Amino acid sequence: MAMVVGVFENLVNAEDAVADLVASGYSRNEIRVLVRDGVPHPGRRCADTPDAANEEGLKTLLEAAGLQVSAAHFFADAICNGAVLVAVLCASPRAYDARDILDVYNDSAGGSPAAQRRTLM
Repeated sequence: MAMVVGVFENLVNAEDAVADLVASGYSRNEIRVLVRDGVPHPGRRCADTPDAANEEGLKTLLEAAGLQVSAAHFFADAICNGAVLVAVLCASPRAYDARDILDVYNDSAGGSPAAQRRTLM
């Protein structure tokens, strides 16, 4: 199994990517969307509010899901800064297709942190 992760600057593009993944045959059970506090916000808030999911909690959650420590830190920081994370757990041969779909809907092509995505086998 592989986990493919994409980070998006807005919920609209993340939702479009999820819809395309489902239309391409990926099960909704294979797809997870993580958004800080359940809603995308401008500005950093994870460490500012005790009731919000904090960055350490997100790191732990992402590591438990199978991400390497460095990737978990990167993605937790992105979520705390308002990004939307879409993760797809799929058979390894399908990982490249999932990654391509996530890339199509990424709103920040060109190497910015929001354009980052990783495939973990």
